[in-house]
Amino acid sequence: DPVTDFELIEGEIKAYDATLDNVPRVVAVTKADLDQEQAAESAAKLAEHLGRPVRVISADVFEGTEELAAELNKLVKEEKLKAVKEDDDEIPVLRPESRERFNVERIDETHFRIEGKRVVQFIEMLDTEMEGAYDEMMRRLDRWGVSKALRRAGAKPGDRLVIGETEIGWE
Repeated sequence: DPVTDFELIEGEIKAYDATLDNVPRVVAVTKADLDQEQAAESAAKLAEHLGRPVRVISADVFEGTEELAAELNKLVKEEKLKAVKEDDDEIPVLRPESRERFNVERIDETHFRIEGKRVVQFIEMLDTEMEGAYDEMMRRLDRWGVSKALRRAGAKPGDRLVIGETEIGWE
């Protein structure tokens, strides 16, 4: 029974993902090459149940497949146009990543916060207790221009730098 088969398949689709119920469908009865009369009867019965046309095809002998492909292509184009029209209401805001590699901000008279992915990741990944770690931090901060930015912001030797979760003294 084509109606029972169709409803069974629809039930499986809804059980898998209920949002698929909103996807447009083209319905076709297949295997027309085996029994053309039975295929036509099944399509008519199913079309009456659905209230819309049902195609009869045979992939084996390419019967009705070109028309089905054309209908599917038309449906895809229509859905793409709908999607474009719906998206016109929303204008995406694209914010490129800052060209600045870091930012220096004065917290108070003796504390400065340094933000920036590269600087913060480096400091947080570095074992600050390791011998030579402090010298390496200062060398990198100088090389990346952070030291120069700190001086411009008014930092003096002995001030504290807050970099991510780490706080260090600056010389």
